[in-house]
Amino acid sequence: IDTITTYLRQIQRHVITDFNGDTYDRFVAFARIGTGSLGGKGRGLAFMHKLLAGGNLEVPNAEITVPQTVVLASDVFEEFLDQNDLRRLALEADVLADTEILDEFRSGRFHTLIRGQLGEFLEANNDPIAVRSSSILEDSVYQPFAGVYATIMLPNSHPSLDVRLAQLLEAVKTVYASTYFRHSRAYIETTPYRVEEEVMAVLIQRLVGRRWGNRFYPTISGVASSYNFYPFGNMRSEDGVAQIALGLGKSVVEGFEALRFSPSSPQVLPQFSSVPDILRNAQRRFYALDMSRDDVIPSLEQDANLVHLDATEAISDGSANTIVSTYRRSDDRISSGLSEVGTPLITFAPVLKGRTLPLPEILTRLLPACAEGLASPVEMEFAADLKPGLGRIQTFNVLQLRPLVVEDMNVEVHLDAESIAKALVQSDVALGHGRRETISDIIMIHPGRFDRSKTAQAAAIIENLNLKLREEGRHCVLIGPGRWGSRDPWLGIPVTWPQISTARAIVEADFQDLQVEPSLGSHFFHTLTCFGVAFFAAHEHQQQGMINWDWFDAIEPVETQLDGCIRHLRLPHAAHVLVDGASGRGIIVEGDDG
Repeated sequence: IDTITTYLRQIQRHVITDFNGDTYDRFVAFARIGTGSLGGKGRGLAFMHKLLAGGNLEVPNAEITVPQTVVLASDVFEEFLDQNDLRRLALEADVLADTEILDEFRSGRFHTLIRGQLGEFLEANNDPIAVRSSSILEDSVYQPFAGVYATIMLPNSHPSLDVRLAQLLEAVKTVYASTYFRHSRAYIETTPYRVEEEVMAVLIQRLVGRRWGNRFYPTISGVASSYNFYPFGNMRSEDGVAQIALGLGKSVVEGFEALRFSPSSPQVLPQFSSVPDILRNAQRRFYALDMSRDDVIPSLEQDANLVHLDATEAISDGSANTIVSTYRRSDDRISSGLSEVGTPLITFAPVLKGRTLPLPEILTRLLPACAEGLASPVEMEFAADLKPGLGRIQTFNVLQLRPLVVEDMNVEVHLDAESIAKALVQSDVALGHGRRETISDIIMIHPGRFDRSKTAQAAAIIENLNLKLREEGRHCVLIGPGRWGSRDPWLGIPVTWPQISTARAIVEADFQDLQVEPSLGSHFFHTLTCFGVAFFAAHEHQQQGMINWDWFDAIEPVETQLDGCIRHLRLPHAAHVLVDGASGRGIIVEGDDG
């Protein structure tokens, strides 16, 4: 029986088939409902299936795979719009609130055939599922739409099949409706496309992880890129970079706590360079799916059934045993593994050493193969649920694959000593390449005057300033503390791309009481690279850059808000943003001669 099961799994694992309820089972890896496009994410996973089918990426003690997936093709979306008279929303959305748009979609009905096929899918699958957007524009080379549309996770555990089907249909409708939500429309307005051109496919994907009591989550989620914008020490940009976290991938893609490393040098960890660094930077909280809420109906609050827990909960579950280390205060030492004496810390040391999951080896082989296949640097989202015990075959799941934009390096940029000496902002950790001129507007938040509890208020103010600049056809430089775009308001300003779409450069400074690593694997960061926004990490405490705060303070602001914390400046001469991508250094200077 085991031999036959293995054979069936092997012949089906890399085949994309049309969904058939009579033959669909756990051996069918990738099935399609409808005849239209798979969308951007669907195309990426289809490519991954083809790549894995070649059999050249085998790694000892590991299986590389894609979670079982069913795609609702783009023609199902178009039929749903036509049958329910919803195409008009592409033109009416500007005057409707997101709740009104969602209500319009919720009132629509799917064709009986589609409802029947989704019901047959649920009969064969009662594991938790993720319902993900896969629009035709998503994951394209120059406009990634990363994190723009909805993703809904469902426990899929209600005893009634009718309830589970209703939840799935509502989740699909929510993903469909997100095509026209305010955030999505604002994003599309920054691209060459129009909202009526967008067509949505939907991925229904088995969620990677395991149930622990009323919680479901994987041991590791992460994002890996074949190109490292910030190589450290002797690393090369071409060696790639990864960020990993305990629990669901929301921690990484939305800029929460995560560990960064290069697959070629997994023991070189800037965040963990000393015992105090490890104690300060080890992951403290993680995301999980709340399995107790089996009657939740998807809505605008897409993560209503997710819980944000202390990492000690995962250690109590036993799920973190394969990624934990122990700190012993008596000798100020951290050792790999869980010990009865000491404080447990999430360090991923056993994984980085290849003892449980050979993660560095997998990424070292997989990233270059994907980049070669797509003829472009790539970014990959992945997850793994680790089984305890040395020598166990572990499963590495590829959740998403998309192209990554790296700027043209043919433009010559010279940062001479004279330019650096008169710089208003200087960074040894800069992203981008080339020269961006005619930027006279600066929006800045001074860390010394800013209350970190008001980051959400700051985001709303910056959105209004951005709107004014858009109406005037102007661009700006953003300067502020912490991690721009983080969804954790305590780590930085939680803005989205449409809220800062006039920015041509952003600068991250230090909080007065906290040093925050840049979030390189977040959706926000990926969007910045694709739109060619220069990025500066000016961490003065780490001697990685400088901001001439006194010079900026001497300029009379156009306006100030939030008790003077946020200042909008207009320079007498355009600022020049210069970034040398080869060295990773950048400056912002002011002057009429460049």
